[in-house]
Amino acid sequence: MIQLLLDLLEEPHPCTLENFLGRIPNVFNVVILSPHGYFAQDNVLGYPDTGGQVVYILDQVRALENEMLNRIKKQGLDIKPRILIITRLLPDAVGTTCSERVEKVYDTEHCRILRVPFRIENGIGRKWISRFEVWPYLEDFTKDVALELAKELQGKPDLIIGNYSDGNFVASLLANKLGVALCTIAHALEKTKYPESDIYWKTFEDKYHFSCQFTGDLFAMNHTDFIITSTFQEIAARS
Repeated sequence: MIQLLLDLLEEPHPCTLENFLGRIPNVFNVVILSPHGYFAQDNVLGYPDTGGQVVYILDQVRALENEMLNRIKKQGLDIKPRILIITRLLPDAVGTTCSERVEKVYDTEHCRILRVPFRIENGIGRKWISRFEVWPYLEDFTKDVALELAKELQGKPDLIIGNYSDGNFVASLLANKLGVALCTIAHALEKTKYPESDIYWKTFEDKYHFSCQFTGDLFAMNHTDFIITSTFQEIAARS
């Protein structure tokens, strides 16, 4: 570290700065938002709003835990990281574990799924609600998530990662509230799945509420610190 610092002072090259900053211990607690669908590890794929995003996130947290443990070891520290996947609690779990508040992620030591009750007009929602119908309740959900995180982490996370429009919106509100770094991941783009939905959004409004979704997308993408994307369509549509 001292040699890197000396190299940086003598010649402030971007690669040297990247190596130096990469060794500074600053990310130990990560929160990942994925509010819609049935988020669990068994018997959920194929349920409404439940598919590739669940698989993606579960693979992501396993890889992320390994990377964090390797970096912590290289930094000479004895710290256990924590990775929390935040999703909705579904009391009517329909044969899944989605009614359990906390669930350990398979093949990990420090990753957990934390399910937070989802408030709607008449109290706590018991059943699944479509990702197109969740928008009126996401701000209250953000407040409840903040309270649950304070209990679980006894402090603030170091990084918040959002997934899809609803998760990105909640993540951006939460990151702004807590003052921590934000990452957003677009996943599926409704603008490509429903041609001309951005131009003729009123045609789809009653069924899909694209006005809320597209506004949430803009809000989240304009407040994020960095974006993870895997296709050119995501880059072009978010530009």
